Amino acid sequence: MSRPPIHRPAPSPRGDDSYFGPDFAALVQLAEAVARDGHGIEIPAKGRGLARTLIELPALLAHVLGEHQGLYAREANLGSALLPENLSRHARRLAYTPDPGAAATGLAAFTVKPGLSGSLPKGFALQTSPLGEIKARTLETLAEAQLDAGWNAIRPAAAEILHPMQADRGYIEIRLNKRHGLARDDVVVLANVRRTGVFRVVDPLPDASPPRLALRHVGGSPYADTATAADWAGGFRLLCRPRHQSRVFGWNAPPGLWPAAALASPSTYAPPATTAAAGTVAHGYESPASAASRLLLAEPLAGSIASQLAAVVSPSGAAVYWVDRNDEDMVSFVRGEIVEQPQVSTATVDGRPVVTVTTVKKLVETRLSARVATLALNILPGAITPRNWTSYPLDATVLAGWADALELWPTIPNPAALQPEFAVMADLSAMRPGRPAILRRLSTGEAREAVIAALKPPPAGQQAWTLRLEMPGGFPSGWAVGDVELLGNVIRVSDGETVTEILGGSDGVTPHQGFALKKSPVTRLAGAEGSQIALETRVDGVLWDLAPDFHAQAAEARIHSVETDAKGAVTVRFGGEGRGAIPPSGRRNITATYRQGLGDAGNAGPGRLNRIRRASPLLDSVTNPLAIAGGTDAAGPEDIARQAVRPVRVFDRAVSVEDHADLALLFPGIVRASARWRDGTGIELVAADAAGAGPADPGAFLAFMDARRDTGMALQVLAPQAVDVSLGLRVERDRAWLAEAIRRAVEESLLGGPEDAGLFTFAGRDLSAPQSLSGIYARLLALPGVAAVHASRYGLTAGINSHAVADIVHASTRQWLRLAPSALEIQMVEPDLLDRVMPGGAP
Repeated sequence: MSRPPIHRPAPSPRGDDSYFGPDFAALVQLAEAVARDGHGIEIPAKGRGLARTLIELPALLAHVLGEHQGLYAREANLGSALLPENLSRHARRLAYTPDPGAAATGLAAFTVKPGLSGSLPKGFALQTSPLGEIKARTLETLAEAQLDAGWNAIRPAAAEILHPMQADRGYIEIRLNKRHGLARDDVVVLANVRRTGVFRVVDPLPDASPPRLALRHVGGSPYADTATAADWAGGFRLLCRPRHQSRVFGWNAPPGLWPAAALASPSTYAPPATTAAAGTVAHGYESPASAASRLLLAEPLAGSIASQLAAVVSPSGAAVYWVDRNDEDMVSFVRGEIVEQPQVSTATVDGRPVVTVTTVKKLVETRLSARVATLALNILPGAITPRNWTSYPLDATVLAGWADALELWPTIPNPAALQPEFAVMADLSAMRPGRPAILRRLSTGEAREAVIAALKPPPAGQQAWTLRLEMPGGFPSGWAVGDVELLGNVIRVSDGETVTEILGGSDGVTPHQGFALKKSPVTRLAGAEGSQIALETRVDGVLWDLAPDFHAQAAEARIHSVETDAKGAVTVRFGGEGRGAIPPSGRRNITATYRQGLGDAGNAGPGRLNRIRRASPLLDSVTNPLAIAGGTDAAGPEDIARQAVRPVRVFDRAVSVEDHADLALLFPGIVRASARWRDGTGIELVAADAAGAGPADPGAFLAFMDARRDTGMALQVLAPQAVDVSLGLRVERDRAWLAEAIRRAVEESLLGGPEDAGLFTFAGRDLSAPQSLSGIYARLLALPGVAAVHASRYGLTAGINSHAVADIVHASTRQWLRLAPSALEIQMVEPDLLDRVMPGGAP
């Protein structure tokens, strides 16, 4: 007889308690003790005799029965059961249906071909684009909707105003008739017959439509808000891309010989007298004779710039001039210095030669000469007095010969703040209130979900309709009238693809007949009643209604129910025995139309929805400015064990403040919730999905809550708020482990990885949970290969200094602590180095 296998019990994730304590070895020892002490039978320690076999047989039987009893007892209790089917059974006994998951939902914005309008049916199929390993997903519209080309991008009627510039933010923003190709820090000149100014490009805004430029004023006319429509007389031009960028004569001369102050002064050279003291220096221009009347450039220009505008730009400012003349000349700048030189003379005295050395003063002149361009400048076109210089801007650059002259639009976006009710120049006669829309900010691309709450036709003799928007979370502040557009061709869509199949036939007599759907998972949509399955069942072409159960149902009621097993497979169940009708007999007369698609895989970021499955003569394109979100997988064992008692706690009704959080967790896709009372606000409810975002469909979530609570109390629903922390660590590794392996393990423990949710991720934290430094130490020291850990920085990112180390970081009711990869610094330290940095090694 072979020896039984060694027992290695699988640990329970919810505790290590064993229902049957002794294992096989302990039972054998117990049998040996009973035989020896009670009957005087000594069992040989070695060998495989009959005595040992007789001792091991009852021990084996007790071991098998004990393990079976332990497994049965474990699965009989909700708190310890592991098998999904048992957990589901326990949950249903408590009136809790395990969360079957939810399909991702969102808003699709359609672009209708010019001049067309029409209706788009429910179930119109769209598709996301694949991204790396993420495959394309099919989404379908959830309702029929009217579309119109005039609703593609609706602008406010007052989006443009006749106002030349706006300089209150330190820069101005202008719009052009064509693309410009300018880059940041390029210098341009803005000019017409009334105003000229020099500007530097702050932001080229290359993707704006129409093309725009943000400019910072550096000299010339300031273009303040005092400008009026009269300033637009003749239009404005933007001069850009100068062909000539020249420096002023002498800009790079050695300052020891040619001081900048002397070169910048256009004075005529006057040599010092030889009677002056030694070391006397004089500077000045020898030619041209009158340097003050012209600006001298460092080199000749390739072509004339006469009768054009030139910009003189220096670090201290800039100015615009009209070039009257553009000549070439020979420039000579002279440096004259009185120096003392020895003079040797020889004479004969008494027949002997005598050498005498005397000092003589002389004028030494040095010239800085070049052939240059000379410009005669006027302040503005038509001025009769040229610019006379008292000092040259020696550090300036002269820009001229502009290659492009771009035309500006005579209007600018209206900077007034947008209000929820505004007029639009669009025909909204075919639009109905209550439809979704998307309000988008043109400057940043930021988009917000909106609902068209009301429509007002234009007054007699006018064309502008008025609409009023309602937005989840409140109307945004700081959005300008001229910086928004309303996407009106918007339809709500969800993940899933329609499937139609024949389930089978009924014999007309058997009660409670069941038919399994061939494909899974079946799409579930979150709504006011919770999770709603996207399924229609017909018998002989007649629609049978879906009922939660057959209790108190009439015998002739055409209803059915659905059952979902632990693996997500769905079975359609019909009635019988006086509760619900039995389908009439027929061959293949029972059909089902349902949608397949569910879970986190359906979530998609903005812009991913860009394909139309079947070409439509009405549509040009589709996109999703907002994320497709809210898709969650079916509840796992841990989720069922945690959530199963909530229906018993609230009985589908929120009474206390805390009940609102328990009730919110029963809404499909919500995995975190907290509630508190705030004076002046009412109940503040924080609800989030697995990704840390708020409810994907705020309207459905609020309807779900309102149907189960006292609506006389104000309720504010908020999404969680991430609070960033900063953490610096010194980690000592066991020498047997590779440093990179330890670094990766530490990063995954804190930031999340394939096997770990991460201490500072939303999946690994509770709302408002504080985090102590000792907790971080304990978590990291439990990792294999980590010998010691020391924090060099820990605290909130906002306001933390480079060496602050907090003992504990707190979060409010709405917040959760997040650690971005860029805010985590890990320094791997060898043991001897750690002893020098931190005596003792470990904290």
